[in-house]
Amino acid sequence: ADTKLLIKEMLKLLSKKQRDIIIYKYIYGYSDTELGALLNISRQAVNRLKNRAVEAMYEYYINEELI
Repeated sequence: ADTKLLIKEMLKLLSKKQRDIIIYKYIYGYSDTELGALLNISRQAVNRLKNRAVEAMYEYYINEELI
């Protein structure tokens, strides 16, 4: 599968806040602290949302039998 298409599909699974965190963290290199300030949430909340997002994307990847 085309990697860009796969990533777009996985991002669609996420809430807007999760999507923003993944994009700002992994595309733009923001730290959890910077993301917390940007989104007006705690660093811990950023970490939880990020972990849930990555888990959801991984589950999609596994379930699509792409490995």
